[in-house]
Amino acid sequence: MKHVHRLVVLGGFASLGLTNCSKQEEISPQSPGSASTQVIAANNDVTNSYLQTLAVALARIVNANPAAKHVLHGLADQQFDGDYDIAYSTLLRASVDGVTFEELLANEGVKTDPFAAGLAEAAARRIVVSLPVLSEQAETVKSLPATFIPEGIADAELSAITVYDGAGNTATFTPNLAPISLSAQFARPASLEAGETSHPEFPLIVVSLGERLDDNGNVRTEFTPEYQTIQLAQAQKNQSANRGGGRTEYLRRIQCNDLGAFEPWIRGQPEFRLYAATSYNNSFSTGSPVVVPYKIQDAVLFTGRRSLFSDGYDPNYRLFTWSSSFSDFYTMRWLEEDGGATISFTLGATFKKPSINIGATINFAKWEDDDNVGEVPINITDPNWNDYPYGQSNGQSLFMVTLESRQ
Repeated sequence: MKHVHRLVVLGGFASLGLTNCSKQEEISPQSPGSASTQVIAANNDVTNSYLQTLAVALARIVNANPAAKHVLHGLADQQFDGDYDIAYSTLLRASVDGVTFEELLANEGVKTDPFAAGLAEAAARRIVVSLPVLSEQAETVKSLPATFIPEGIADAELSAITVYDGAGNTATFTPNLAPISLSAQFARPASLEAGETSHPEFPLIVVSLGERLDDNGNVRTEFTPEYQTIQLAQAQKNQSANRGGGRTEYLRRIQCNDLGAFEPWIRGQPEFRLYAATSYNNSFSTGSPVVVPYKIQDAVLFTGRRSLFSDGYDPNYRLFTWSSSFSDFYTMRWLEEDGGATISFTLGATFKKPSINIGATINFAKWEDDDNVGEVPINITDPNWNDYPYGQSNGQSLFMVTLESRQ
């Protein structure tokens, strides 16, 4: 039985792409090695200082120059990495009424060469400027503020960001843009003026190191357009017959009821990774089974617009086909990708049959800062069409998938 691994499902394009790269080949996070934690912290300090300076300068430029705002919006709309990101090198070359952004930034005192500013090569090449929230309103809002995402802090630990308006005033927000403190002079977005403080969506510029770029500043394989070519098909529900016996498992719905719990608004589109494992009997006799753990899915990427996951969508994605040699049980885990060093984790792959229960596990690779969405068991006796919730908040699941077994 042949299975396809390491796929990328790009919901925003309603398409499915394939890649034969391993997770380690897709991106190779730099291990600290023998470097001291003091050196790493110092590198982050230099990077964060530069990102902050760039954010402050961009807020001043675009709020004083509508043409600059128009150019920045147009570049973000090109979505060179599948999200509303602009490579810093591209922004520097962009012309605003005959003047480049590099010149505009230099006039604001920014060292436009990040290498000259002391950034490490891997950081300098990955700088992106983004419009992750309501980019379509970027040119119509009265004020377009800016912020930066600091390096050295995992998303789950980032509790507050500083946002700058075009006049140098600051405000503090959560990463999901709920206000914490605002100076009296801060140019308030319209949603705050309307009193929408619990979830005040508004466009803003975000400066960060791109999650979708490798250390050379290139778009990682699974985010390139050539992997967005196979159209997804919608299928009719088939709720008859039992699971197993040659029936194929499909992922029929993904929905995240609290996307900010895994990917804050300032990060833009989410990158969910799917892992699944089972085991099979490698014995040709009727004696004790020889259990071999098996990877059903390995770091399959699902990405797309935030609203796609908030509203829920049907990827109609094939997982695997049950056969008599396989366990009557498999385990599914979801992570939200956030980067860091590559580490391993273990997933259960117990071999279950009537009157047989033999424990087994298998190792997978992930990134150190990835957020754990959750893990659920799936049994062959589960309903043919079944929902699997992950986590609870305010009486509802944080994340939900629907699986279907059909011929």
